[in-house]
Amino acid sequence: MRLTRNTTRPSSPSRARLGPTLETLETRTVPTATLQVIHNSPYATAKSVDVYVNDVLTLDNFNFREATGFLTLPSNVPIKIDITAATALDNSAPIFSTNTTFATGKNYIAIAGGNPALTTGPTAFGLSVVDFAQLFATQPTKVDVAIFHGSPDAPPVDVLARNVATLVDDLPYNSATSGYLSLVPDEYTLDVTLSNGVTSVASFQADLTAATGKAMIVLASGFAAPATTSDPELGLLAVFADGTSTLLPPAPLPTFLQVIHNSPYAAAQVVDVYINGALFLDDFKFQTATPFTNVPSGVDLTIDIVPGSAPDNKNPLFTTKVNLLAGKNYVVQAVGDPLLKTGATAFGLAVSANGQRISSDASKNEVLLFHGSPDAPPVDVKIRGLGTISDNLTFGAFDPDTILAAPGMYIIDITLADGVTQVASFLLDSTSLQGASVVISATGFVAPGSASD
Repeated sequence: MRLTRNTTRPSSPSRARLGPTLETLETRTVPTATLQVIHNSPYATAKSVDVYVNDVLTLDNFNFREATGFLTLPSNVPIKIDITAATALDNSAPIFSTNTTFATGKNYIAIAGGNPALTTGPTAFGLSVVDFAQLFATQPTKVDVAIFHGSPDAPPVDVLARNVATLVDDLPYNSATSGYLSLVPDEYTLDVTLSNGVTSVASFQADLTAATGKAMIVLASGFAAPATTSDPELGLLAVFADGTSTLLPPAPLPTFLQVIHNSPYAAAQVVDVYINGALFLDDFKFQTATPFTNVPSGVDLTIDIVPGSAPDNKNPLFTTKVNLLAGKNYVVQAVGDPLLKTGATAFGLAVSANGQRISSDASKNEVLLFHGSPDAPPVDVKIRGLGTISDNLTFGAFDPDTILAAPGMYIIDITLADGVTQVASFLLDSTSLQGASVVISATGFVAPGSASD
């Protein structure tokens, strides 16, 4: 028998050796299926392999992250596939062997992955088969994408098209999406996260503008945590139906920003926030907050804050320029008196790069503390039963460290920096907040100047 490539890609003599049944197949009509083979085992012992089909050497020196086009092969008959080391003289001692039958008219993708040193277990070497493969997009104006998790040391992951949608939710190793995703041919930034959808693993750029009408499979490939410098790092490998493959280039990790309005002064009761001249927050009120929002990193961002009644940002109460680092979660608090341009209580933005979108410990709360009361002196923050959690915290400052605490009922005591003189006490009920990240801010006046303060 012979395996031949689909006509979308020319046959390569170094890749396919023709079996003795060539004449039989070419002189009579036989039912067929098609199969694409992708080498996605990142282990050094499988860097290059040979693939035998029914004892015929079909793929010689087949390398990691290499793919074939769709090969035509007989259907409804038993087919034996052996994978051997590239140095093996024959297939008498294969790394992996299987017998299978392919259905007439169907298209398959077989993905070699796992550790050749293992014969059992979740990361043992083997072939994972996608039995719903496509040669083209179902709509000629779209690009169809299947996604496969092939990184053996990575946990289940989500894949998000940044600022667009979640493409994959909680995909475990050695699994594919249940079908193809139909996407608009465009430029995408793909974020691979843990299955919580928040904790970033890696990010990649996918330019699909030239892929209109095509079908492709994108594989998580390589190690999330390489053990040696020679081990391939995690990447996203895009493979088209003709066997063309490419690693998607890395993109900066996403940067997120949460904004909290914590200025208790009447002149700042409601404000608008502009970023690079565009309205970012409209009628933003005291003691309200945004969710974490994805924002650009590595570029200058001009932030203007104006009264909520202002028609534009021509006369801001406050303006500043920032350049945010990739992969950080920023918490920004608007504080101080908008009528003051200088001094300790002048209006401004306090910034922490220690924000968390979820707790780093799923069983606990992660707490970030901030002193935002303009007429309060430096204070200590204590939790009864746990002791002092912040020492000598001054107005306009975040505590440099976050605190992990089990969910529960707590009394928080605020004292002067002497640790003795009581300022106030508050009750925190975090029993329903397991795994949540929380910002706790001193807010308002210790000694209000009027009933409306």
